[in-house]
Amino acid sequence: MGQPVNMIEIGSFEGRSTIWFLEHVLIHPQAKIICIDPFTGNPEHMKEQIVISDIESRFDNNIVESGVGNKVEKMKAPSYTALRELPFNGFSAVYIDGLHISSAVLEDAILSFRLLKKDGFMLFDDYNWPVDLPEIEKPKLGIDTFLQTYAGQYKLLLKDRQVHIQKTV
Repeated sequence: MGQPVNMIEIGSFEGRSTIWFLEHVLIHPQAKIICIDPFTGNPEHMKEQIVISDIESRFDNNIVESGVGNKVEKMKAPSYTALRELPFNGFSAVYIDGLHISSAVLEDAILSFRLLKKDGFMLFDDYNWPVDLPEIEKPKLGIDTFLQTYAGQYKLLLKDRQVHIQKTV
């Protein structure tokens, strides 16, 4: 079964991606995921508007129903605050799917990179986000800026709808 994965998820919303990671990646009994989300809003691209207070309760219910809620730590805070509280080199993976504004994605990546262990994985979602918004309001510019700035410190594994890198330093 190997070593347990310790993971960070930035932007958990209702917990659907959290559940996927719990079922497919975090299968070791000691695996853990820290879910960082302020639970204060609806993603810009969602057509269905959800009452803000319902988002957190949906997350909580989904985690309980997963049967492995003991592997989940919820940090109800903005990522720029929560990431500063976590230990350097303590995580095997980071999934970035929080605020989709390019500057926020860049900040999440910079703050998260120092938290990754060598050979750890950073996964960005919505790289080719087709939403009709200015480029500074999409993840792509922030991801590309991070990739250029940190060139030589990671191995690029995937660059499509998502971007996956592996830390090499």
